[in-house]
Amino acid sequence: MITSSSYHHHHQSSSSSSASSSIIIIIIIIIIIIIIISIIIIIIIIIIIIIIIIIIIIIIIIIINIIIIIIIIIIIIIIIIIIIIIIIITRIV
Repeated sequence: MITSSSYHHHHQSSSSSSASSSIIIIIIIIIIIIIIISIIIIIIIIIIIIIIIIIIIIIIIIIINIIIIIIIIIIIIIIIIIIIIIIIITRIV
């Protein structure tokens, strides 16, 4: 009777220690999961920032190109107008 109860008590204590170790394992797993998730989130944020920067650069390049094209067109138009004026003046003269 005594031996069986002591055995039972010993078994209970070992089961409680295993339960505490399993809790520790669960906590470690949770920490690892949190770290992984945070790393993934950071990577996603970095990727989004890079994409935004690339988009901004592309937009800036497009705007600069458009401005250059507009300036070229304006210059061409001015040159054409000057040529027309010169032709008209020479015709009159």
